[in-house]
Amino acid sequence: MEAILGTYDQLLDDDLRLALSEGGRYFENESEVHKALRKVVCLLGELGIEKVLAGALAICIHGYRRITHDVNLIVTREGSERIHSALKRLSYIRLITGRKALRDAQSRVKIDFLTTGDYPGDGKPASVAFPNPLDVANDLDGHKVIQLAKLIELKLASGKLKAR
Repeated sequence: MEAILGTYDQLLDDDLRLALSEGGRYFENESEVHKALRKVVCLLGELGIEKVLAGALAICIHGYRRITHDVNLIVTREGSERIHSALKRLSYIRLITGRKALRDAQSRVKIDFLTTGDYPGDGKPASVAFPNPLDVANDLDGHKVIQLAKLIELKLASGKLKAR
């Protein structure tokens, strides 16, 4: 199904004007990524699922301005199970069996759910694991955002050079 619809990333890659327009909306918090974030956070709130924003959007809210094409949320293991049973019935598409990611069917933005206790990067056991959202949340810019020190620790542990 994803190949038929295309992805948000593919839409931006294929249309420079759209990419530039989305870039402008991104820094006004009105891009499709921001809309997808608000939508999923609202739905998770209705389901009573604790979450904390992580990844590039969290980096941006902490003051390092960069553009991203997806949303990363840390949730508990129980929350992760509830998310997938509830959201796939709504307007979300499950990407790959076994992965904890969904795609918003309307905006085509990918939503990654990082689970408390799992390990960043390759997922192999390490000294750093994804924390419980309640233990690391700051209220910033209208969102529960992971504390900067913990975000840096997770980024370094993931081995993702691009996000450092």
